[in-house]
Amino acid sequence: MDTIVVGFGKLGKALALELLKKNRLYAIVSHHLPLTEEANQFTQNKVRIVKKISELEKLTGSAFICSNDDQISEVVKEIALNFRNELVGKIIIHCSGIHSHKILDELKKLGAYTASAHPLQTFYYYHSEIFQNIYWIVQSENFEQIEKVLKEIGGNPILVDFDERQRAIYHTSAVVSSNFLNSLLLFARKLITQIPLESKVLIPLIEQTLKNNLTNFSEINSFPLTGPIVRKDFETIRKHIDALSLTPNLQQIYLEYLKITLLLCKELGILTDEEIHTIEHNLNLQNLKKT
Repeated sequence: MDTIVVGFGKLGKALALELLKKNRLYAIVSHHLPLTEEANQFTQNKVRIVKKISELEKLTGSAFICSNDDQISEVVKEIALNFRNELVGKIIIHCSGIHSHKILDELKKLGAYTASAHPLQTFYYYHSEIFQNIYWIVQSENFEQIEKVLKEIGGNPILVDFDERQRAIYHTSAVVSSNFLNSLLLFARKLITQIPLESKVLIPLIEQTLKNNLTNFSEINSFPLTGPIVRKDFETIRKHIDALSLTPNLQQIYLEYLKITLLLCKELGILTDEEIHTIEHNLNLQNLKKT
C-alpha cells in the first residue's frame, strides 16, 4: 500500500526512510524538504515531494500525519478540502502522543479509517532496525485496519481507550523516559568535562545502571538506588555541592536532581519524612535553593 508522509521532522524523516526501504512511499509533504539536498534520495526513487497537500495528485491508501501537534487540525482541514470524495476506505493516522484519534473525526465522517498511533521510540538518529518491535499506542475505532499497517512497518500496536487525563499521563511518561533521561545523561557529561577525564569512562556505569533498572522494570517499586543518599552520607553530598560552587548552573541542577531523588525515596518509603527533613537540614538545602 502506497503511503504519504505529512511532515518531515525527526519522526517524519525516519518513517519516510523506512517506507522508502520497503518501497511503499508515494509522497512527502513538507515545506522545507524541497529546498534541501536531502530531497534527492527520495526524488531519485520517484517519490513525490510537495510543499502543500493541495499539490498532491491523489490520496493513496494510507497517510501518516507527522506534523507538530498544533498543526494537525490544519492538516486535517486541508485533507478534507482537497480529497473529500477520495477518503472512503483510506487509512489516516496521526502520530501525536498527546492527541487522541478524535482530532481526525472530520476525516472519519468522510469515510476514512482513522487512528492516533504514537510510536514509543526516539528518532533522533535513523537506523534500519529502529521500528522493529517497538510499541505503537493506538486509539482507534478501526484497529483491525490500523494494526495491519503498523505491523508491516515493524511495530507492535497496542489498542488503548484513554481519557484526556490518561492520555496526558501516558505522554508524560514517554517524555520522562526519553527527554528527561537525555537531560540527566547530558548533565553527567557536563560534570565530568570539569575535570581532566574523558566522558567515555561513564559508559559502563550508565549501561549497568540501565540494566539494573530494566531487570525488574515491571515492578513499580523497583528502585536500585545506591550511593550517598541511601547511605545518608551528608558529608559526601556536601562535598558535591561545594565542588560545584564555581558553576552555579550545574550546582542548581544537582540540587534539583537531589530533591527529585529524595521525593522518589519518600514515595517508595525508602526514606521517611523525618529522614528527608534531617537530610535537608544537615545540608542546609532550603537556604541553598534560595540563592
